[in-house]
Order: sequence, then C-alpha cells, then structure tokens
Amino acid sequence: MFYIIAAIISGASVLIARIVNSMLAEKIGVFQGTFFNNLTGLIVSFVLMFISQDALITSELISQTSWYMYLGGVLGVAVVSVSSFMTPKMSAFYFTLFSFVGQLFGAVIIDYMTTGALSVPKAAGGILVLAGLSYNLMLDSKKASDLSENENAAYCSDDEKVMQH
Repeated sequence: MFYIIAAIISGASVLIARIVNSMLAEKIGVFQGTFFNNLTGLIVSFVLMFISQDALITSELISQTSWYMYLGGVLGVAVVSVSSFMTPKMSAFYFTLFSFVGQLFGAVIIDYMTTGALSVPKAAGGILVLAGLSYNLMLDSKKASDLSENENAAYCSDDEKVMQH
C-alpha cells in the first residue's frame, strides 16, 4: 500500500512541478527555466546526498556503470523543456493523459525490447485510453465551438442573425 501511495504522490508532484516550471518559463524563457530547474535540483540532490550519508561520487562508482545510464539527465532536460513549453498550451488534464499514453506505449516498447514479449493487453489498453482521450477532445472541441457560436449570436443584431442563417 505504501508504494501505491508513494506513486500517487509522485504523480501529483510531477504535475505540480510541471505547472511551476511552465510559470517560470513564461517569465524568463523555456531554456532559462529548464536551467534553473536543473540547478536547484542539483543543489537539493547534493544536500540529500550529504544528509543521507550516501557515498560520495567516486571514479570507482562511476566505472561500475555504462555511459548510457547517464542519459537520464539529458532526457530530463528534454522533458522539462517540452513540458514547460506545452503546459500553458493545453489543460493539465489533457497534458497528463497524453503523457500517460506516451509512457504506456514507451513501457510496452521497452518491455518488448528487453524481454522479447509484446503485451497485447497493455497495448490494447493504451489504444483504448488514446481512443477515449481523442473522443473526449472531440467533444470538448465541439462544445467550445458551440459556445463560441452562441456568444457571437448574442452580440449580433437581428439583421445579422438573418444573414448568418
């Protein structure tokens, strides 16, 4: 149960961080905001490393890993930059769902590449989530269009309404 709660808290913190990062990016720029996001993350990481009394970073520790294991930082910069740019352009709900669909399909691909097994139920679930999301977007778009038409009609004179129909 602890791990489920921790995953939920982690998911909520990702959403909050995305919103805060996008607010900073709107004020100072996407890449400048990404820089400060990573700088403050680096500082907090150092503090946590010293508090937890984990081993300091040594050449022996680094030699026990492969080069590609350090690409997480590069991907982190890409994720922060893209989400800082995209968050103000769509609702947090839709961005979160699109991110989830991307993670789901990415996980299916990684599982296939590492185990050789393709999870058809997980892929089908991802397709169903994407279909539901697309349908919901279509309904929201139609609703927004209908509201816009009603607002325009409210501001038109009777002669303009006749000309529109």
